[in-house]
Amino acid sequence: MNPPNDFLLRVSGLTARMPYLTIRSVSLDVVRGQAVGIMGASGSGKSTLLRMLALFIKPTGGWMSTRERVWEFDGSSSIAPNALTAHRRRVVYVSQANTLWPHLTLRENIEFGPRRVLHLRHDESHARADMLLHALDLHHVAASRTWTVSGGEARRGAVARALALEPDVILLDEPETGLDPIRAARQMDLILTTCERAGTGAVIVSHNPSTILRATTVTHVVHAGGVVESGPTKTVLNCPGHPETQALLAAAGAGVFGSAPVIRKETYEAS
Repeated sequence: MNPPNDFLLRVSGLTARMPYLTIRSVSLDVVRGQAVGIMGASGSGKSTLLRMLALFIKPTGGWMSTRERVWEFDGSSSIAPNALTAHRRRVVYVSQANTLWPHLTLRENIEFGPRRVLHLRHDESHARADMLLHALDLHHVAASRTWTVSGGEARRGAVARALALEPDVILLDEPETGLDPIRAARQMDLILTTCERAGTGAVIVSHNPSTILRATTVTHVVHAGGVVESGPTKTVLNCPGHPETQALLAAAGAGVFGSAPVIRKETYEAS
């Protein structure tokens, strides 16, 4: 059950029962350097599933395999705190709220993990932060308190803080929230390019088909806690087979996505 080298995260039959929602037998894979999309309407279970992958919500059934270990869930076994900490360093969750520490500068937020978790020297953590600040176009606000930067800068700062741990997989919950389409596209380009260079896999949750098309190669459509459609992103969006996928595309005003123009980052100005 251990994944091949290219597989960073594999889950099969993942289930969780909560008062407000049941996640029903979800299976997905994340390969090195790949971005996987999870699309669905509000309340469908997208964010809950993301939190399950980071083990903030403990699954009650199924299994999860990472490069470090295999987790098997039966609803009764407990997870040791040190095992949880190790898992969340390798599979890092970035929430919609960003949760940056307001009393620290953006640079200090990014350097915190390498120093306190990875125990890197000051010069090593500083160099790693420098690389991420430049890769994600944040060098001009590195010394700013996090509550003074823009929403897009805060979101990229949260991604940089996660990537500073050099995780296997980064889990992004609605990364385009609060941004206009051009800034959202540019931000996604920066995030994906940085992940690709690092060999980090990504799972991207969004209700927006345009974000899913731009960012991912494989898409899973979630409805009422279960995956109702999966496949290559262009196939899912061009030839939706499930009524929920069709409804999401119709609500977004989307026709056939395969022929839609994709704006590349060279064609618009930096924010």
